[in-house]
Amino acid sequence: MPCRAPASPSTCPSYAIAGYKPGDRRAAEASLKYVIYGGVASGIMLFGLSYIYGLTGSTNLTALGVRLDNLAAPASAGGQAGLRAAVMVAVIFVLCGIGYKIAAVPWHMWCPDVYEGAPTPFTAFLSVGPKAAGFALAIRVFYSSLASSGGAEGVARGLTDVPWPAVVGVLSAVTMTVGNLSALHQNNLKRLLAYSSISHAGYALMGLAAASRLGVQSVMIYMLVYLVMNLGAFLAVIAIAQATGSETIADCNGLAHRNPLLAVTFAVFLFSLTGLPPLAGFTGKWYLFVAVLDHYAEDGGGWYVTLAVIAALNTAVSLYYYMRIARAMFIEKPAGELVVRPKVTYQIMLGAFSAALLLFGIWWNPIVDWTKASLTFMTRG
Repeated sequence: MPCRAPASPSTCPSYAIAGYKPGDRRAAEASLKYVIYGGVASGIMLFGLSYIYGLTGSTNLTALGVRLDNLAAPASAGGQAGLRAAVMVAVIFVLCGIGYKIAAVPWHMWCPDVYEGAPTPFTAFLSVGPKAAGFALAIRVFYSSLASSGGAEGVARGLTDVPWPAVVGVLSAVTMTVGNLSALHQNNLKRLLAYSSISHAGYALMGLAAASRLGVQSVMIYMLVYLVMNLGAFLAVIAIAQATGSETIADCNGLAHRNPLLAVTFAVFLFSLTGLPPLAGFTGKWYLFVAVLDHYAEDGGGWYVTLAVIAALNTAVSLYYYMRIARAMFIEKPAGELVVRPKVTYQIMLGAFSAALLLFGIWWNPIVDWTKASLTFMTRG
């Protein structure tokens, strides 16, 4: 399938790999949905960026915030209204493109079908690579380029009078809730992890909603931890699928008897995705909660507390569907005598990922230091 503008060149291979399986209808459907959603989202985002260029006359990311500040006092009331409308449209369109990239609600519809239909190794990459890149883009655009001289709290607010952190907070709450509730009744492991991925995008959006350097750092910490635990979970799914030929929760029945190492490491990834101590997933969520509540303590705003409560309730909901898999592995009896033997390289990677989650769940100073050193690059000022 030819790839045309407005999709970015770097995204085109992703569309092709999603439908890599020849003669597989699910893979073809996944690729088609991915390219359609991706093309539309890219076009909308580019349209918004063109508005920003038209307003500022610059494509320099570090100069956009200053130039938007200079536009905040137009000569007439009519010009003020027109400028506000233009900036509002631009920011919303850019937000649409980023929301698609990170699979946030309501731009998430492509995610479950693409994850389920694409080859599992590519699904593993798709669940972490574009999402991390999307959040990096969101930080660079909203908290470096479009932020006013007053800091992240002033993201184009002087021109639109819209409390953008609150808007992101609403997106965060809706995204994590839709993702978790949709995952409750899933039986396909890849589809369940797809909705889980949506919910984790909602958690990470909490850090963006905090609109502070600590919030940005918390997103970076969470994305780093999420990369390890989600890749590990998909690696376990790959090992199970290669042995059983399918990817359902029922295929995990009795896995603790058939391969104890695989069952234990898979459980570690699931516990970490839930956010249970002493694993690194807990550390990541802890910093997100600290960023939100710290902003509330400094500037007020009861909705920050509401967002933290919604996130806590969603974490409890996620525990249910993650433990469905753990229950199948450790409590249910295997349907047959099928032996699950992952490749040696898989076993090494599973052990390394599990050890990393346990290590950084107890000793998280290196992650905090790495992300703190990156703040200067990721944010302006």
